[in-house]
Amino acid sequence: MPIASNKNILHLDGWRGTAILGVLLAHFLKLEALGGFGVQMFFVLSGLLMGQLLFVKQVGLKNFFFRRFSRVLPTFWLFTAAMVVYAGHFQRGTYQVPFSELASVLAFLRTYYPADPHIWSNNWPIEHFWSLNVEEHSYAYLALGAVLLRLFRRRPVLDIFLAGSTGVVLLLTAHQFHVLGDSTYWAIQSQYAALGLLASASYGVLKQKYASRLRIAVPGLLPILAFLIALLCYTSYRQQGLHLTAAPLLLAFAVNHLNAVPVIVRKLLSAAWLRWLGVCSFSLYLWQQPFHHAAKHDPAHSMLYLIAAIAAGALSFYLFENPVRSRLNAWWEQTAERAKFRRPKTT
Repeated sequence: MPIASNKNILHLDGWRGTAILGVLLAHFLKLEALGGFGVQMFFVLSGLLMGQLLFVKQVGLKNFFFRRFSRVLPTFWLFTAAMVVYAGHFQRGTYQVPFSELASVLAFLRTYYPADPHIWSNNWPIEHFWSLNVEEHSYAYLALGAVLLRLFRRRPVLDIFLAGSTGVVLLLTAHQFHVLGDSTYWAIQSQYAALGLLASASYGVLKQKYASRLRIAVPGLLPILAFLIALLCYTSYRQQGLHLTAAPLLLAFAVNHLNAVPVIVRKLLSAAWLRWLGVCSFSLYLWQQPFHHAAKHDPAHSMLYLIAAIAAGALSFYLFENPVRSRLNAWWEQTAERAKFRRPKTT
């Protein structure tokens, strides 16, 4: 997507840029709490956008999944292939990726199988794939809600599906934290980690339905307050598990009300450099990981690795991700146009 493609979503690009900035600061400047916070910002933005596409605009599922896959799969496949080669021949402590593990990665199941070695075993630079798994699983689940909406054609069914799913995931997460605490890898599995994404999609759809009826205006400072409290949950209240339960809900509220925040805040989010980070964020997120690995072994040169990570992500975006996605989407649109002309006319 061009950096200035739509003035109505400039601040959303800035939100996405802030998210990747949090990940980069966590990985290269040791501000660790910002990593999970940045990922959660990605989740709630994805939930907002996907909820609007599937339940408000009701785009066709074929179109929805093709455009999602055209954005993700080519660059994901390229990065994965590069990391298999890198791990086997170039990284410190080479690692020959077993076929079973590679198959699990490509199927977006690495957070479940194999359990040993775990996705965070540091054998090769794919630990960040856990968040991509969560997003892909959530999109498939939200598509199920779109199918229900088309089958029953009754909004209460969709409302129950969305609100009920969010409530169940919230209860599961709270219970799991109470039982296991934050010392295991359970929290990166989709049935828990998708809370923010589901909450944002659900809240966005329900807000659009009921806001005009209730005529409730959200004060402009409230989304900012929700954002700051969510940040506190990640930095100061992790022992209570609030970063897993309250923070996703607060961020879901904040991103759904960005239009209400003061103009100065939206201008800050619309800064060109921050929007650029947002537009390139997927490639940046993928390609920063091997440099993060290198920086852990050579912390004295973390800033050099950070610059190299940004350069690699930018090259990936401009030379591969964006042109490939544009061509695939253009081919898809042409195919759809040809299909329209081939359909027999009904009388």
